[in-house]
Amino acid sequence: MFDEESYEIWMVKMKSYLDTLDLWDVVEKDYQVSPLLQNPTSMQTIYYKKRKTMKAKAKSCLFSILQINFTQIMILKYQRKYELFEGRIC
Repeated sequence: MFDEESYEIWMVKMKSYLDTLDLWDVVEKDYQVSPLLQNPTSMQTIYYKKRKTMKAKAKSCLFSILQINFTQIMILKYQRKYELFEGRIC
């Protein structure tokens, strides 16, 4: 069962793991990757690909090393969003 306590333990382990791969900032900041403009410079293209790839790597890590039921994570995630929306969590 994936409850609040086991989620906290999992989160600490996951943060440590993603830190070692230089991916924690990607998860923590949850940025959106804007599409490239028409005729981008080579540096813009490299930057775009790096940010896009890092998001994909972080997602892949999160999904692949889960040892618990993914459905339970989604339930907690949406429950938290609902509580934030309702003003229960500041």
